[in-house]
Amino acid sequence: MKPMKVLVSDTSILIDLERGSLLEICFRLPFQFAVPDLLYERELKNHGGDNLLKIGLRI
Repeated sequence: MKPMKVLVSDTSILIDLERGSLLEICFRLPFQFAVPDLLYERELKNHGGDNLLKIGLRI
């Protein structure tokens, strides 16, 4: 079995995917999406961070 590929993102990419209504579709792809812990705490935690974690975002 192949290991899952991890895609490390920044906030602007996640925002653009959300604006294009593609965020949840992208999280269905065979990849893990991740952000650095500092970025999550500073930029995402209070701006939809819980939803991102629910759909599969890794920190």
